[in-house]
Amino acid sequence: GVIRHIRREVEIKSLTHPDRKNIRILTEEIKEKHQHQTFNEILKDKLNGTKPRKNGVLGLEFIFAYTPGCVPDNNIKAWAMATVGWLADNFGGTENIAEIMLHNDEKSPHIHAVVIPMHNGKLNSKHYINGPASCRALQDSYYEAVKEYGDLSRGINSKITKRIHESKTK
Repeated sequence: GVIRHIRREVEIKSLTHPDRKNIRILTEEIKEKHQHQTFNEILKDKLNGTKPRKNGVLGLEFIFAYTPGCVPDNNIKAWAMATVGWLADNFGGTENIAEIMLHNDEKSPHIHAVVIPMHNGKLNSKHYINGPASCRALQDSYYEAVKEYGDLSRGINSKITKRIHESKTK
């Protein structure tokens, strides 16, 4: 379902700019390999016949976004390519990126990505993300990788602001 959403294979009724094109931003090699595959087909290729653990993390989903207007239109492509570079540097190379697309059809351009957490030939999400501290470190390093492309700032840690997440469901 995530890949179908990213590729816009399902109808999205709330698009603010349905006439704008979305852009796949992987290398040509990866585009060709994964262009018409489902996530399960991509995963099967990556696993080379080995069966994942029942509770294994099969993919990590990312959304990279900013407040509308913070990245000038002439910098969006550079921001997107810096995002691809950051993912490749932090998650085992572009070969672990199952899908990545820049969505231009909503109010603010944003990137959706799915990474298969392969390390040394096995699924191993803990190698990449192992608790809240590593998530914060990844967020910090992403900000450092893209801050030059616009008027971007790193969000303030909830430990400092004392904000708490309140669920809308009861």
